Amino acid sequence: MSNQSNTQFPVVSIGQVPLHAVVAEHTGSMLSLNGKSGVGKTEIGKKIAEAIGYEFDPKLHVKNFCGASPVEGTGYGVPGEWDDDLGSDIDMRFSVPEGLPTLAKYGDRKIVFMCDEFSNWDPTLQSLALGAMTPVGFPKKWGPHDIAPNVFFVLTSNRRSDGSRQSSVLSAPNVARCLTLVIEPNLKETLEHFAVDKDLSDSAHWKFLSFVQLGNVNGNTTGALDAEKLFAPDPVTPWDGMPYPNPRQHERVCMATMPDSPLMDDTLFNHEARKTNLSGYLGPDAGAEVASWIAVMADSVENAKAVLAGAASFPKDTKSIYGTMMAAYRLTKMMLSGMTQAQRLAAVKGGDVDDFVNRIMLVPEAKEYCAWLYEMAIREDKDKNSAIPLDVHPMAEKMQCV
Repeated sequence: MSNQSNTQFPVVSIGQVPLHAVVAEHTGSMLSLNGKSGVGKTEIGKKIAEAIGYEFDPKLHVKNFCGASPVEGTGYGVPGEWDDDLGSDIDMRFSVPEGLPTLAKYGDRKIVFMCDEFSNWDPTLQSLALGAMTPVGFPKKWGPHDIAPNVFFVLTSNRRSDGSRQSSVLSAPNVARCLTLVIEPNLKETLEHFAVDKDLSDSAHWKFLSFVQLGNVNGNTTGALDAEKLFAPDPVTPWDGMPYPNPRQHERVCMATMPDSPLMDDTLFNHEARKTNLSGYLGPDAGAEVASWIAVMADSVENAKAVLAGAASFPKDTKSIYGTMMAAYRLTKMMLSGMTQAQRLAAVKGGDVDDFVNRIMLVPEAKEYCAWLYEMAIREDKDKNSAIPLDVHPMAEKMQCV
């Protein structure tokens, strides 16, 4: 997904950042993270801290001076008093800007401190910050303020190509103090993050993205679905303010398409209203695709019941195939709901899900899709102990299409 302007930069996925942060901390460097809005640059602070053994609290250790004047960066001047130790009359002192990781506040504690959207800060403020981002062994200063010695600085930036309104190019002195990386979104990592860390795998959108990922891996499996276009395309140039897909918006759409969400209530939202809402998050192309997926899922329930009962044939066209498979999967999950893990294992081994296996997973038309659905069932079972443990079924190997 890298565009031409990215090729000169080292490119990583969000999941690879903590590993590189270990090296940056070891060498006394800052870490500069560049990339599209919504890829998780700010949120990665917690995992960076875990990797290097530092503290990080997003409420305390993220500072954004975008739109701030230089005086807000140094602190406002307050009248000074006679200092007996110095033997002098100090005419002016400076208040400490809120949130600054000063020596007086943190001492020797090890802190990850994130300068968010750093490239959009006033150039004077960027220069001011350089004093705090010194090599190992030099005192750290932020204007007149002493900075704690064990602060690991992370700079996040959006470039012009990422839809930033400014040029977003750091000065050479900033770059010379940094390990600089460009983050490109990764669909597989994002799905795992949403499922494991966010508990969003029950959402219709998560399942849609997992199907897009299948096509991304297996080639033309998803037909007309373009993973790059639907997941995290580059913003339009010149930037026009149009909503577009990115991981942060995908997370919100996953939240909006959980089973108990208002957006999924058909008494509140018809297809067009749902498409409008989703397009406001993801733009018109991806929004329409997700709305279409949800509609197919809803329309497939009755057909899935008939196929499971042996009263209807398995469909032939792509959307109906994955619609029927997903609806049948949900119906089978509901049948096992309320059971303990031991009971579900016994039910699968004992043949209680054989209709699902034989009439859904193992029909020839499902060949391209069964491994995807099998992996999703196993992952959900592992994460939540509430899905279908297909790995204990006698036909588990065939369901993996190996």
